[in-house]
Amino acid sequence: GGAQRLDVRLAAPPRDGAAVRVRLETRSALASERVHSIFPREFVVAPGAWKASETVLVQPGADDGQRTGDLAMEIVAVLSSDGDPAYNLEAAVPVTLQDAEAPEGDSMEVPLVVPGLPFQATGATSGAGATNTYRSRCNFGGYSPDMVFKYVPAHDHALDVSLCRSGTAFDTTLYVFESTDSDGMFERWCNDDADDAAEAALGPEGCSALSALPVEAGKDYFVVVDGYKGAEGEFELALEMTTTPKSKPFPPDKPFSAFFKAVQGSGGPAGGAAFGKAAEVQVAELVSLAEASAGHAAVDVLEESLLHRTTRLVEQHGELVTLQTVGFSARGHPILALHLAGPERPGLQRQVDRPAVRLQAGVAGDAAGAQAALNVASFLAYYYGDAENITELLDSVTVVVVPMLDPDLVDNAESEVAVARRIGAGDNP
Repeated sequence: GGAQRLDVRLAAPPRDGAAVRVRLETRSALASERVHSIFPREFVVAPGAWKASETVLVQPGADDGQRTGDLAMEIVAVLSSDGDPAYNLEAAVPVTLQDAEAPEGDSMEVPLVVPGLPFQATGATSGAGATNTYRSRCNFGGYSPDMVFKYVPAHDHALDVSLCRSGTAFDTTLYVFESTDSDGMFERWCNDDADDAAEAALGPEGCSALSALPVEAGKDYFVVVDGYKGAEGEFELALEMTTTPKSKPFPPDKPFSAFFKAVQGSGGPAGGAAFGKAAEVQVAELVSLAEASAGHAAVDVLEESLLHRTTRLVEQHGELVTLQTVGFSARGHPILALHLAGPERPGLQRQVDRPAVRLQAGVAGDAAGAQAALNVASFLAYYYGDAENITELLDSVTVVVVPMLDPDLVDNAESEVAVARRIGAGDNP
């Protein structure tokens, strides 16, 4: 790195305001080797000026390439004073020479972090500071500068990674490393030219894309943006969850008929009113869902606590489900709301712009209705991407499930529900 600054001053006033001479020396072999110069190397603290700091610049020597990281050492301060014998002494001054820091994205040690999905970023593998750090096992990327992004999934899902976007301006390559149980890295996937013609058409000739990568919760994934045979330049990278069907059996449609009719109009999912009108659904006519879901792997047993079920839904389907506390009852119990919405991707409205439908239950502390409402949320999350009507629903509206509107009455106690304004009728939750 560049010159390091030291601010040097006396810790206590010299006796009778005496002057003190300070000389800085590099005595150890390490300090002598790594320090090119000290300026000023010697100075005098004038009488009465002991509180003032003297700025000293320590210039590192040329890097020999044998060490990496910051380097700690000591410079010896030799003090002398004719007027105060107490200041005839030596003191070690700790100094840290900072290593030149690599820019973010240069390597797996300093990657650009993907905070969540969907994710989109623009950048360039060309220009000052761009380095050729990696080469793919697919035998490309060895001659081009590259850039590294790190993604840690919150839950298991399939991942699409693409450079086939309008912001990409060169012949790219793309590969992904996955962390292993032994704390190592293994290149799992690589691509030169996108296999899907529709995807490839979104970017320049030779753009790269990887689809439906099965990523696991908690693992580190490093996405390397690289070039083909020395190519470099500007790029646009997109990461999003795969929404292709997973070929799971869909549950009987009957339990959902009332729900879809309320959201979409009397015609149901295949017809009737278009998406876009906010709606409110009471769960009384859907209580049968409590029985309809019994024994299904996607739904917890009815005896589980509401908090456990809601938090588990978020853990299992974090790409679709978020949990909020939207108010508190008179006795201080939280009123929870699950928000279900399909991920943002090209061609869809932003989640904040979509109309909303609220499914509320637990009026007067009705526990069976609360469990039924959670069963609806579970089915919607579990079959998103498999069932066309559920996928279309969550891609078009935000479904807000309030399973227990009046938690105080679960204990048969008097209650006045204090609900935040944002779940009032007519508001988009």
